[in-house]
Amino acid sequence: MTSNSCDNFRELHNWGCMSESETSEIQAILRDVDQILRDRLKAAGVEIVHALIAMRPDGGGFVRSNVPTEDLGDMTIMLAVLVTKASIDETAPVH
Repeated sequence: MTSNSCDNFRELHNWGCMSESETSEIQAILRDVDQILRDRLKAAGVEIVHALIAMRPDGGGFVRSNVPTEDLGDMTIMLAVLVTKASIDETAPVH
């Protein structure tokens, strides 16, 4: 008998897998949050790049962003560096 990654992740973290309706709901929420963020930043006259990330219990993820695809890789590297620094020095602020 084989198991999929969701089964393995659920066993490790005691979480269930997400249904299609739950997945769709998370995608809709991220779309709404992304639009609110874009509208508020525009109203404030602020131009920044952003990425909203939500992780499913099975390890999959959702991303909404105004960052070009090629730059998301750079953001990933920056996040990895921040996580590494935070794990080395738990008192260091993470921004």
